[in-house]
Amino acid sequence: MNQKQNIKPPLSPNEYRKELKQVDLDKIQLESCSVKFKRERFSEDKEQIKIDVSSKVNYKIVNPGYAVFMEQFILTGTKTIKRDYIIKIDCTLSVTLKRTGGEFKEDFLKTYSMVNLNLVLWPYFREFVHNITYRLGIPPLILPFLKQQKL
Repeated sequence: MNQKQNIKPPLSPNEYRKELKQVDLDKIQLESCSVKFKRERFSEDKEQIKIDVSSKVNYKIVNPGYAVFMEQFILTGTKTIKRDYIIKIDCTLSVTLKRTGGEFKEDFLKTYSMVNLNLVLWPYFREFVHNITYRLGIPPLILPFLKQQKL
């Protein structure tokens, strides 16, 4: 799995905890998804398939007191080279946060995207991959409990 660069979050843990107390999770949504599966290249031996998961994050303030984070996950299952995939799952999930008392600060949004977003969205992506591979009629892919990343 791809790992993020070793970057320090802009807020200290204490500053972040203080800001986080004023934030509620409003909703989590599936924004888009696509699955490409090359059945003719698939074999029942999951051990032969190399799984790579990459992700991209962006966020924006949509209204005063509301911020939306979008994370696009791309899972690629290959035997040899990345462009010659057996399965490719592209899934974008969003989280809407609501802030009570004031507006979001850029440092908080950056820190949230680095510290919490993965903890919130990874289980949804993990379940999505398991479910969609089952529906394809192949042994379900089981991803790790938490996507490993460096901070």
